[in-house]
Amino acid sequence: MLTLAIPLAHLAFLTGDPADGSVSEETLIARIREQFGFLGTGVTVTIRAGIAHISLPPAAAAKADEATKLYERAGKRAREGDFARAVELYQRVLTLNPALPSAHRDLAMSLMELGRTEEAKDALIDALRLTPDDAWSFVVLGNLYAKHPDGLARARQFFERALQLKPADAWALNGLATVLARSGDNAAALARFDEAIATHPDFPNAWHGKALTLSRDGAPAAAADTLKAMFRRATVLDARSEPVFEQASRLFLSVETTLAQRGESEAFKAVEDYRRTIERESGYPVEIVEDQLPGGIAGRAQMAWKHGRNRHVVTVRKSPPPSRFR
Repeated sequence: MLTLAIPLAHLAFLTGDPADGSVSEETLIARIREQFGFLGTGVTVTIRAGIAHISLPPAAAAKADEATKLYERAGKRAREGDFARAVELYQRVLTLNPALPSAHRDLAMSLMELGRTEEAKDALIDALRLTPDDAWSFVVLGNLYAKHPDGLARARQFFERALQLKPADAWALNGLATVLARSGDNAAALARFDEAIATHPDFPNAWHGKALTLSRDGAPAAAADTLKAMFRRATVLDARSEPVFEQASRLFLSVETTLAQRGESEAFKAVEDYRRTIERESGYPVEIVEDQLPGGIAGRAQMAWKHGRNRHVVTVRKSPPPSRFR
């Protein structure tokens, strides 16, 4: 007989049921039996000193062994990116052993990859009913709620709960940082991204999240530096990391374009300021023209008085000089 001992306060965090004694013990027991109905028949519940003791028959030995083997196969499929097959295998695992909390959680992660969010939410709730102190399940649940603007507040609660259970967890820090950024608190978000990076330097999501926040905050140079550091230090952890690197590459191109345009604008302003100075001090206007120039010459200046003109003429190449290296 397998028995779970779960504080009523932990169950209340998930369901919203009061744990302050305002509900009768009989009603609470009935609700808990209902919550744990996914375990099948034979579940018994007793409550002592604010703790729910939930007893259930263990899976048959043969079924437990088969469930373990299938669970390993499902994890391999998920790491390879075959989430549809992973879901099928996780569901078979839970048919054999519904009391395996990690299978509920990993099933939820694969369902999320397939866009089946409601099913994922149910699987995560079941995982947390079995192990309400599992920080990783709270992280995944937070990621699920964070996908929707009206779920940001609840997502933040889940990430903060995960950090209470496992301080300095990089995934929880990254999730909380993402929620803070989407809520408009960029300074707090950047601090959390930095904590995640310090804890887990090869975790690409935190690097990308920080760069994206910096870019949106009008700091493209800092975003570019962050992405360069990401490409040097972060690694592809599994198939789920690959889209992060693809998004980071597109972001890098975007911020580099912004920096180039900004530099071009600043250079143009500097040239215009210099031209006005020359015109004022020499008494002649300056004309700038584009033309083909020989060899590696990038530009040519002709003074007005030297060429018998009423203006200075500066010629610049239409295209960059040919490279000396082939």
